[in-house]
Amino acid sequence: MVGDGLEIASTARRGAERVREAATRVRAQDAGIYGWQELILNRDERCRDCDRELDRGARACRGLSDQPNATPVFLCPGCVGRIGKE
Repeated sequence: MVGDGLEIASTARRGAERVREAATRVRAQDAGIYGWQELILNRDERCRDCDRELDRGARACRGLSDQPNATPVFLCPGCVGRIGKE
């Protein structure tokens, strides 16, 4: 029984490590983005992650990048709220 308990504890520890690594890993498509700025849109856009329409006047977040020719990236509030929780 002690062996079974140790096996269960070891499996749980490995699972927790994987979750922690996934939560802190920067997604490849976000590597050039250093932050997200909430704003109110003055034109229609689309959420990069869920493809939801973001109408003029809607709240959204724009990815901030120090790369001079970076394509503008927008996320809806729901998708930006999931950052670091994946």
